[in-house]
Amino acid sequence: MNTPESKPVQTTDTSSNHAAAAGPSHVAGSSQAATAQVAAIHTTSLDGKSLAIGVLSVTAAVFLTAFLLLTTLAKPAQAVGMVDAGGDYKMLTQQISSSQEGIVVIDLAVQRMAIYGFDYSRRQLMPLSGFELKDLRKPVPPARPHPTPGP
Repeated sequence: MNTPESKPVQTTDTSSNHAAAAGPSHVAGSSQAATAQVAAIHTTSLDGKSLAIGVLSVTAAVFLTAFLLLTTLAKPAQAVGMVDAGGDYKMLTQQISSSQEGIVVIDLAVQRMAIYGFDYSRRQLMPLSGFELKDLRKPVPPARPHPTPGP
């Protein structure tokens, strides 16, 4: 990469005293040199390699930010709690385990219920269980607490 060599401008107390003693022509010469250095810095062209590195760096930063946002904010989609009914059928989703959800289909006309789950190895919906609704137990009422003897 072609860059102009620049010499640092030294400013010390003795040089400023000499500049003030020398008069305005010395100050004007040093300011012209500083202006020339600034102009040389601003007129250097950007080569293709530096531009490509800059563009790729900015693109990588944008992709890294997007990746971090998507991985930290994304939550898995779950269909638990969905209910639909049509005719004599009622369908709902149910959480079977921490990693599996099931579809419950209830035929109200024949009072039968079937539970289906997705088999990932076969990549198909498989029946898990099915039974008559009359076989379901009725809930047991909660037991009364026993009175505790007082002191």
